[in-house]
Amino acid sequence: MNQAQLEQLYVDHGPMVIRRCRALLRHEQDALEASQEVFVKVLENAHTLDLNTSPSSLLYRIATNHCLNRIRAQKHRAKQETQQDILLLEIARHTEDDTVLVEKRSSLRHLFRRQQDSTRYIAILYWVEEMTLKEVADEVNMSVSGVRKRLRQLKEQIEPTVDNLREVEEH
Repeated sequence: MNQAQLEQLYVDHGPMVIRRCRALLRHEQDALEASQEVFVKVLENAHTLDLNTSPSSLLYRIATNHCLNRIRAQKHRAKQETQQDILLLEIARHTEDDTVLVEKRSSLRHLFRRQQDSTRYIAILYWVEEMTLKEVADEVNMSVSGVRKRLRQLKEQIEPTVDNLREVEEH
């Protein structure tokens, strides 16, 4: 597919793709981004796609699948962020002073950002979901000793931060 063919495809079917993305995503900016991503996918996979028979049907299906994947990813991220907030609260422990609690959560969130996704997931499963080490190991396809090591390393990194915040809280 050359540049002129892609441009014609966009002129002919772009509005339909944008409408479909708007209907599914319900946010203008997300819909515009998703519609552009649909045409990027078409360009990247032009050698395997048959755009001669029914390009509108194909683009409609690609747009639908792409938007549904975006929605699933957003839900997954939101759930993970909620679990991480619970974990941060669990580790920081409740405090009477809201400003200290905010400072604790901020420091721990900064610390967690530096961790691998898998380590954060292990911590959530173990401390929030209260799964056993064996259950966590099975879930993440690791050995029990590997999970134990990750949790120990995370705890070693967290403890100085929590200790420093406790000192701030006491003053």
